[in-house]
This record gives sequence, structure tokens and C-alpha cells, in this order.
Amino acid sequence: MRVASLIQQSKFDAKRTVFKQFAEKMSWPITDDLIENRPEPEPDILYKGFESPVAFELSEICAPEVADAISKACRPENNGVWFTATTDPTEYVLRKKVEAPHESLHPMDLLLYWNSRTASPDHLVEGPPC
Repeated sequence: MRVASLIQQSKFDAKRTVFKQFAEKMSWPITDDLIENRPEPEPDILYKGFESPVAFELSEICAPEVADAISKACRPENNGVWFTATTDPTEYVLRKKVEAPHESLHPMDLLLYWNSRTASPDHLVEGPPC
């Protein structure tokens, strides 16, 4: 398998995992036949657990500077320490995804998620519980 194919498969797997966690939190049915990864330009996931399928575009709220700092801090020569300055990327990620062209025959929703790689504390990004 080519490296590009492995990277794409890794992205598919990661987004599928995030969507399954979201669906579980929402108490939606979760089986492999209900969750389908889709290629670009379609949204990432087609969920078939409703009367009609719904497409979901997923995007991680991640400050690139924070992700880079985490990567650098993990290098042995940096002893787990690295500093960076950044801002909250939420608005940028949201605008980018809303403005991006997606093609789908189904209604579409946007699912933003985070993995503690933002400049804001998790409780500020999290919002109210569902």
C-alpha cells in the first residue's frame, strides 16, 4: 500500500472513530453498516441510521502551533518541553469548513471536535452538555 493510501486510510479511521463516539453520545444506533466513509468532494461520513441518510463533514479544532509544539516537545532532545504562542483556532476552522464546497445528495451537518490541541481550555471549547 502506498504511503498516501495509508495516510488517507488513517484519516478515514480517525474520523469514523470520532463519529462513532459522537453517535454513541447522541444515543444513535451504531453499526458498521450505518456509518460509511465517503471520498472528497463529499462530506466525510454518510450516516444511515435515520429514516433518510445524513452526510457529516468532520473537522478537528486544532491550533497548528499547538500540534507542532506537542510534536517538538516529544523529541528526546527537548525533554518534553516546548513553548509556542497561538490563538484559538475555532473561528478559523469553522469558517474554512463552512466556505468549503461539498457535494452530497443528502442533507449535510458539520461536526467539529477537538483533541486538547487548542489554545483554549477544553471546558471553553466543549460548550454545554447535550
